[in-house]
Amino acid sequence: SLEALRLYAESLRADAGNVRADMLRQAIAIDPDFAMAHAALGYSSYQAQERARRQQAEAHFVKALSLLDRLSHRERLWISALAEDARGNRDAAVTAYRTYLAEYPDDPAAWFRVGWTYLAGVRKPELAVEAFHRVIALNPSDSAAYINLATAYAGLDKYKEAVEQYQRAFDLNPGARTDVIVNHEYGFVLVRLGDLDGAAAHFSRMLAEK
Repeated sequence: SLEALRLYAESLRADAGNVRADMLRQAIAIDPDFAMAHAALGYSSYQAQERARRQQAEAHFVKALSLLDRLSHRERLWISALAEDARGNRDAAVTAYRTYLAEYPDDPAAWFRVGWTYLAGVRKPELAVEAFHRVIALNPSDSAAYINLATAYAGLDKYKEAVEQYQRAFDLNPGARTDVIVNHEYGFVLVRLGDLDGAAAHFSRMLAEK
């Protein structure tokens, strides 16, 4: 269905998670065997903490994986990696993403996902640094990649490099400064660098804007 495909494509560009999920549900309502839409909605729903949402997410992955024989090789690799990631099988997810990237190395979304898995899943910030550099090389306007690269550098105690990446992210997306998690991380990187005045000004700005 071209209409289902349009909704799926638009969901990939949506900023708000609820908007993305709504578009994916509409796509699936039009085309119940749209495996990529099921996988995307499954991944999105797995992020929720509610048990019911996670059960729904698993149902979407079961459906997507049941349709693999209808898909292209690339789609099969991607859905399998996404399923391992969403289910919390981090080592298996890394292996699956790297298998995908060995064949499709120019996919910034895949480099982002494997970078995030290295960073938050298996706690290997040095490998996350490599992955997020690949994202930025492919998509220099991705502010989230700079923020995650900064987080990875901070995890390696490379605070000067972390500040440089945060600043690049803020240049691209000034609103990121007042994201609660980013604000906390950046402020305390400044503390660790000994820039207490800079940290105080940063936290004060957050308080003033909130």
